Amino acid sequence: MMKQKIAIGILALLLCPFRVEASILLRIIDGDRVIARFQGNQTKIRLACIDAPEIGQTPHGRIAMNTLRGLLPSHSRITIQPIKVDRYGRLVAHIFTPGGINIGEELIRLGLVFVYQMDSSYCDAPKLLLIEDQVRSQRIGIWKDSNQGIMRPWHYRQ
Repeated sequence: MMKQKIAIGILALLLCPFRVEASILLRIIDGDRVIARFQGNQTKIRLACIDAPEIGQTPHGRIAMNTLRGLLPSHSRITIQPIKVDRYGRLVAHIFTPGGINIGEELIRLGLVFVYQMDSSYCDAPKLLLIEDQVRSQRIGIWKDSNQGIMRPWHYRQ
């Protein structure tokens, strides 16, 4: 039954990858993952185009998570633009506030996350990299102590 639901969800994403859907945020997991009500189900969602420091990357992982909580309080209304389902079964999506702010882009602007270039075909990579470069030159957030920033989360996980 669960495999059928996942298959139906994947098929729906492939047929309509750029639709948007109003939703309710249920919980923040960390700096780039949330749980929201999507198509009537509790769904783990990974924010598209970004990679946040891991919780163990003190203090940056917790700062990213707490900032995300501030931007998207529990049970707030959000808009989800689904992109795909990743290899872990999570929905990868853009998430927007009721005012239309792209949360991933905002986290980059605040210097709290990295642009995730490993799979950026559905992102406006030039725009996001420009924002990241501006934040880096101003030494904001993860760029505060070094022009190189902190260890990239994808390296930290290895």
